Amino acid sequence: MIDPEYYNTQREKLRISEYGRNVQDMVAYIKSIDDKSKRSLIAAGVVNVMATLNPQLKDMSDYKQKLWDHLFAIADYDLDVDCPFPIPEREAMNRKPDSIPYQDNMIRFRFYGRNVQNMVIAASEMEEGETRTTFINLIASFMLNSCRNWNNENLSEDAISEHMRILSGGKLELSPSEITILYHTKDSPRTQGGDRNFRNNNGRNNRTRNNGGGRNNRNNNGRNNRTRK
Repeated sequence: MIDPEYYNTQREKLRISEYGRNVQDMVAYIKSIDDKSKRSLIAAGVVNVMATLNPQLKDMSDYKQKLWDHLFAIADYDLDVDCPFPIPEREAMNRKPDSIPYQDNMIRFRFYGRNVQNMVIAASEMEEGETRTTFINLIASFMLNSCRNWNNENLSEDAISEHMRILSGGKLELSPSEITILYHTKDSPRTQGGDRNFRNNNGRNNRTRNNGGGRNNRNNNGRNNRTRK
């Protein structure tokens, strides 16, 4: 029986806290068994318990091997059982992942993002032609919308032309007249039609609700009056 004054802080540190104290105690019991076949049988049962306690691992294709790796980690890699997978090594399990390389070049205009910067550079290296012109116009439209979304302001063709020159490192020298922005704002005909449809639908819905509400109120009042009489 466990002493009630014996706190977990006085016990051995949990190696993998997700599985709790009971699983670590079961692994310690497995290590105390002399018969290897019995140890292996109980170890397989403990792995099934671990799968129940950590069900998100089942989304991984190799979740069974991951559970056995966790079993050996809980046993401090001192467990002699028959394992259906290669026995993990302490060094391999504790090795830190390789650091993710980050790009050194800074983003000139953060509200555009790095992708726009890369697209401007790609456009500056394209050959003259319709494809290049269309690509530049699409970039300019995206730049306008990005600035409106993140900075709450509108850019002129002069500003976009200057930003393109800066982002391309001076390779893309365009006059404002060479840029055609595809506007998708409330001033565009398509959006205006959408606004009219929205207003018309709201008007119809409001009239329907008001008319229906009025009839329902009159009908309910009539029934209530007849009931009281």
